[in-house]
Amino acid sequence: MPITLADMKGLTPGGKVAILTHIVELAPTMLPAHGISTALRVCHFLAQCAHESAGFRTTEEYATGKAYEGRKDLGNTAPGDGVRYKGRGLIQTTGKRNYWVFSKWASNIDPDTPDFVMTPDKLGEFPWALLSAVYYWESHSLSSLADKNDLKQITHIVNGGYNGYDSRRDYFNKAWRAIGRRLEAEAVEVV
Repeated sequence: MPITLADMKGLTPGGKVAILTHIVELAPTMLPAHGISTALRVCHFLAQCAHESAGFRTTEEYATGKAYEGRKDLGNTAPGDGVRYKGRGLIQTTGKRNYWVFSKWASNIDPDTPDFVMTPDKLGEFPWALLSAVYYWESHSLSSLADKNDLKQITHIVNGGYNGYDSRRDYFNKAWRAIGRRLEAEAVEVV
């Protein structure tokens, strides 16, 4: 069951067509390969990604990243690391340590994965922007919370709090109307 461009425009009418098109092309194989394969899982995943990417308008944090300077918890130990490793991808991977961890994980899937520590801008490019969000989702066991329809806890894990909760809820409801009802009605996993 593919996700269509019309589905994605229903979710985020203002989303950049290039970003939406990449998601449409990659999601049908990438999401199920990592357990994002039911109506609830897909809709919760897309809702969080939509919020984190400003409605699929960007794959890079708008802020400069200066706020992350010296954040040892993120692995930002050298001058300029905060800016260099600011949030990128559809769930905003942030910090040198997280870029390194994602690089290692992704290289097990695709041996041609770039070294994101050496080339951090590539994390904002596809397929990596979507794969990094999938990695975050999988590594934080968010599908189990999606199965419980627990938007509040998913938001807390993705955000570290509840910033943007209303927006995330609205995106989930739009995703459910655009995609989820059809997936559930067909009672099949996304393949």
